[in-house]
Amino acid sequence: MLSNGMSWTKGGFVLVLLLAVAFPGCTSATNEGNGGPECSDGIDNSGDGLVDEDDPNCNFEGDITIYCPNWDSETIAPTLSECN
Repeated sequence: MLSNGMSWTKGGFVLVLLLAVAFPGCTSATNEGNGGPECSDGIDNSGDGLVDEDDPNCNFEGDITIYCPNWDSETIAPTLSECN
């Protein structure tokens, strides 16, 4: 227990919460979306402002008409064989 009566666990949680608010771009892998592939987890994994289906790198060779939800990279677009 800390001198202010808070337990270390509770104090540690508050510290992590404050850091998360102060540095919103920093997240741990355990806090990423629904745990699915990057192209269907609801997170902007590449930091380009585009999420999943709207990110060209989640579409066949950047063609936004062919979405690849099972692709696990928002930084490199898949080929057709990787999209399936």
